[in-house]
Amino acid sequence: EIDYLKDELWKPNDLKSPGEIDKIEPYIKLTDDVKQYDIIRRMIHSMEFVLGNGRALRLEVRNKVDDKILGLIVLSSDMPSLDCRDNWIGWDRHLQMDKGKLRNTAVMSSCVAVQPFGYNYNGMKLIASMATDKVVRDLWKERYGDELVGITTTSLYGSYSAYNSIPLWKKMGKSSGRMMVKPNDDIYEFWHGYLKSLYPKLFEEMRMTSGYKQKVLSMMFRMNGMKESDAQQNMIRGVYFSPLYKNTQDFLCDKIKSKDLILDQRIEQGIDYLMNWWKPKAKNRLSKLIDNDQLEEDVLWYGNFKEYEKLFQQWLSVRG
Repeated sequence: EIDYLKDELWKPNDLKSPGEIDKIEPYIKLTDDVKQYDIIRRMIHSMEFVLGNGRALRLEVRNKVDDKILGLIVLSSDMPSLDCRDNWIGWDRHLQMDKGKLRNTAVMSSCVAVQPFGYNYNGMKLIASMATDKVVRDLWKERYGDELVGITTTSLYGSYSAYNSIPLWKKMGKSSGRMMVKPNDDIYEFWHGYLKSLYPKLFEEMRMTSGYKQKVLSMMFRMNGMKESDAQQNMIRGVYFSPLYKNTQDFLCDKIKSKDLILDQRIEQGIDYLMNWWKPKAKNRLSKLIDNDQLEEDVLWYGNFKEYEKLFQQWLSVRG
């Protein structure tokens, strides 16, 4: 039984009141319960949730007033190859890998606002902005020993995204390419284990590189007589980057040391800056939705686990 976790999610007492927005006091923290976190993440969003190898911080954005969850963020090991972002930073593989600068950035691999907070109040924009909080930078340094100076993320579908028009996120451009479709977990885990037993040394080397899962899928399909192109789909996403310091580019290009970093003034202001920016946007959004009779009323929670346990397990196997 997991439906009791739905009570962890924030919901307004008065759906149409701008006063609900004024009551929001967000703070961000590392989760205390990984298992519970992963369940909630899967139950509040339709996008597949799979963490790869490497670093990972599971973060909760909660409301101080009632300690309910406003959204969830996962920061992971950053992607080493995004041309539009890399051109803006001015770095290359030597700086990323040999100099180790890729360890000073992270990818926001998951960023989800609970509903109806996300839809009615532009909640996703607030959650995405919370990734720049001092708590996050401190957690990254404490756990991994590296300064966190920038964060990468991509939109789910094309270049239209909630990240657009967020002051602390810069749109770098678009990523273009193709990705292989992943089969359900039972099939993937069988072939993953089988191939790993056949080529243990190769798999150990692959784990140290980017695109591990795509390489495993490529081996799976080829071993079953398929071409990679037979199992690929187009994947075009907007690319966004949040430089946390005024001289993030100089640091990532190894021109300055960590002691020379200068925090972005807006980020230095912290929650005060974010709330002064977000609250008017949230109230404007709410007003328009009320005028157009488009408010969402329900908390988004995918299904009743107790009644549909078998169906849920099948669905979870496919989604990861």
